[in-house]
Amino acid sequence: MPKKKSRAKKRKKVVEKRVITLVPGLILSIVVFVVGIIVAMFIPSMRGNSISSLMLANETASTTTMSDIVCGLTMFILITEGALLASVVLLITFSSDYIVKKTYRRITKFLEASRVALPPTELAPARVAPTETAAPPALSTRQVPQVRQLPATTVSTSAIAKLPEKATIATKKRCPYCGGDLPLGDIHIFCPHCGRKLK
Repeated sequence: MPKKKSRAKKRKKVVEKRVITLVPGLILSIVVFVVGIIVAMFIPSMRGNSISSLMLANETASTTTMSDIVCGLTMFILITEGALLASVVLLITFSSDYIVKKTYRRITKFLEASRVALPPTELAPARVAPTETAAPPALSTRQVPQVRQLPATTVSTSAIAKLPEKATIATKKRCPYCGGDLPLGDIHIFCPHCGRKLK
């Protein structure tokens, strides 16, 4: 029960704060709108006729042209629209002011809660790692292996004799009967010159 009562009290306080901040803006915007309408009633148009004068002219049955009525109405509409816009802007500024304050309060509460929840962290002294200086590489004491020299080889004449001899160029064959040259590489049965059968 006490928790419900405390919640109800908090809600009442919130509603009171909203009313206190928003009601003045609403009243001011209504006043601006009403004043704008009153001013629009009596400000003359480009032709010098205001809405109030046109209404009086209609009541007295004096001659008023259509252009006078149109000019008076347009002036009235423009001024009332300006007054309405000004009143809406005032209302928005008051409501936005309330919203900004509300969000600011929420942010501050959140930051305070986070500060309370988190324990203060002390920064530990930073450990500096010892810098190691790179030592110059020691010269290797290993001896480079010497290249083994092969004994000179002598080529014997017997090995040269075993090498294959170059093929001798074939000599041209001749016909034993007429002595004509036979073409190379062909197997000849008959002589192409005399026509006799070769052996």
